[in-house]
Amino acid sequence: DAGIAFVPTSGRQYANLRHLFGQFLNRMSFVAENGTIAFMDDQPMFRTEMDHELGNEILQVIFERPGYEALVSGTTSSYIQPKNPAFASMLRDNIKYSVTIVDDMIATGIPYSKISAYNVDVRRDEAYWMERFGERCTIAVSGVTWLDFMPKGVSKASGLQAVCQQLGIDPADCIALGDNDNDVQMLDLVGTSIVMASGSARAKEHADRITPTANDAFRAILADLS
Repeated sequence: DAGIAFVPTSGRQYANLRHLFGQFLNRMSFVAENGTIAFMDDQPMFRTEMDHELGNEILQVIFERPGYEALVSGTTSSYIQPKNPAFASMLRDNIKYSVTIVDDMIATGIPYSKISAYNVDVRRDEAYWMERFGERCTIAVSGVTWLDFMPKGVSKASGLQAVCQQLGIDPADCIALGDNDNDVQMLDLVGTSIVMASGSARAKEHADRITPTANDAFRAILADLS
């Protein structure tokens, strides 16, 4: 209502964001899956794809590594080959994801926009994944349990930049609100970066301001306009 373009820019799938913001779909653009796909007017605006052989290799390592589950992000659903049925239940029932279970992920030939590794403590193994694949793709920690693999150079920042270009908005005129390591490139892209007080230490290093809650940040933004 204040004339500000509000663009959820998330590691989540679009179907989940659509569920969260459904009543405002005709008034918002979305950057989903850590910048690998963007939507305008409820239609895909762009989608990036990872080299398929590289994606196969990442998946194979995830499948072989004890305690890990893999997720492949599609446009309308996430694809999983669960080792433990509880993984599928968590995605569907707790996170409210649209999920498709497959018998053999690699054999399906699904294009790889983003591949995610799930573990109860991915930060413990972050150095391993960076050494193994960090030169060939973008790797981002998303919270405590998720590690995301995207095509090289792709991040929330590249997705947001594409939306800004389509809307005719200079990123320098944008404010970004984030809380985790996968927000860093986005925080560096915009004119003003705000990070949650509960956010990661790395994200806070890239913040112009720290806020206790998102609502506090939004109230301050609106107050500046009045």
